[in-house]
Amino acid sequence: MSPSKRNKLLIGIGGAVGLLVVVLLIAPSFFDLNKYKPELVSEVKKATGRDLVLDGPVTLSLLPTPSVGVSKAEGTAQAQNGTLDIPVAASGLAYKFADATADAGQLTIKSENPQSTPHNIAIEGNGADDKGKIVASGGVSEFNADLKPGDYTFFCSVPGHREGGMEGKLTVK
Repeated sequence: MSPSKRNKLLIGIGGAVGLLVVVLLIAPSFFDLNKYKPELVSEVKKATGRDLVLDGPVTLSLLPTPSVGVSKAEGTAQAQNGTLDIPVAASGLAYKFADATADAGQLTIKSENPQSTPHNIAIEGNGADDKGKIVASGGVSEFNADLKPGDYTFFCSVPGHREGGMEGKLTVK
């Protein structure tokens, strides 16, 4: 085999491997496993005779190793010095906190996203409807709002993420 044919073959193989890696990284974002929760619970019950409870959103990852996981937000984020941090969980469709509290008035709401999956932070309720930019890979979604006492909902406005479990309750005192 001549060197030029060998080089063309290696470039072709490298391109195919590169394309495969890209597909494996992107493909999971096109599948919403949360819509299959009832079927998963039913199949586990049928196969094992035991009840399965899926409290958080179901996630899928193909690289570095195939895995399926469930994340659940827990605890309460508390605003400090006019800033409320509600970071995205390390994986899945979840924030680290299920709830948040803040004092009424001017507030900066931030959400750092460690995932490669894009997310943001938004709020609605009690006359508010604000959101930060969509970010990924260490980016911070943030915005400022002047909030009155009352209850609000914080959530990710990326289509399907709120429905997948990325939301919580913000109580302003």
